[in-house]
Amino acid sequence: MSQKPPTLDLRALLIPAGGASIILGALALTGWVFHMPGLTRAGPSFNPMVANAAVGFVLDGLALISLAGGRRRSALPGAAWSLISGVLTLLEYGLSIELGFDQMLAIDRITQSAHPGRLAPNTALCFVLCGLALWCASRPRPSRNTATIIGVLGAVVMAFGTASFLGYLAGYPTYTWGQWTQMAANTSIGFVMLGLGVVAVASLGARGDSELLPRWPPIATVCAGLTVTLSFAYGFVRDVESELDHVFSLRMQLGKSFPTSAVLAFFS
Repeated sequence: MSQKPPTLDLRALLIPAGGASIILGALALTGWVFHMPGLTRAGPSFNPMVANAAVGFVLDGLALISLAGGRRRSALPGAAWSLISGVLTLLEYGLSIELGFDQMLAIDRITQSAHPGRLAPNTALCFVLCGLALWCASRPRPSRNTATIIGVLGAVVMAFGTASFLGYLAGYPTYTWGQWTQMAANTSIGFVMLGLGVVAVASLGARGDSELLPRWPPIATVCAGLTVTLSFAYGFVRDVESELDHVFSLRMQLGKSFPTSAVLAFFS
C-alpha cells in the first residue's frame, strides 16, 4: 500500500541517509564475499563490520528510500532482518549459547574474538530499535503515537552511533560493552545515518497529524542526550578501571621483584 510521497525537504534527507547506509553495507558485504578485508573496516587496526550487520544496513537503507517514495510495505524486509538478527544475537549473549547464526553468510577470519562474525551487543540492540521503527513506519494505518515511537527510537540509534564514533575519535571505549565484541567504527557511522533517516520518517508521520507542534522532538532529544551521557559515563568507568588495573599490576610486579633486589644488594 502506498501513501503520498513526502515533501522534497524530507526526501532530500531520507534518500541520502538510506543511500549512505546502503553504500556502507554493500562495501562491507563485498569485502566478505570477495575476501577483501580492507572493505569491511575503517582501517587495519579496527574491527570489521560483520556480514550480518552489512546486510542489515543494505536492507534498512533500502527501506528508508522506499519510505521516501511512499511505499510503506517495502520497509518490511529491513524491519524483519533487523529484528531477527538483533534478537537472536542478544539471545546468544544473554543465554551464552551458539545458534549458528553469526557466520551463516560469511566465515569471519578477521575478528580476534571468542565469537567471530557475531554482532556486538550494542550493534544488535541498535538493529532491534531500527527494526521496531521500520515496522511501525510500514503499518498502513499508524496510530497517533506512531511518530513519537519512531522518533524516539531513531534518536536513540543515532545517539548510540554518535557516541561510538566520538569514542573512536577520542580514544574512549564508548563503543564496547564489557568484554564482548566492539561496535565497528564504520558500523557506528551507519547507525548515525540510519538514525537520522528514521527521525526524518517520524517527522514525515508527524506532518500527517492534526497537531500543529509534534510532541515527540523534546522526548527524543532527552532520550538521545541520556544515551550519549550514559555511553560516555560507561566509557569513563571502563577507562578508570583499566588504569587502576594497570597501576595494581605494576605494584604487584614491583612487590615481587623488591625482595630479590634487596637480597642481591645486601650480599653485593
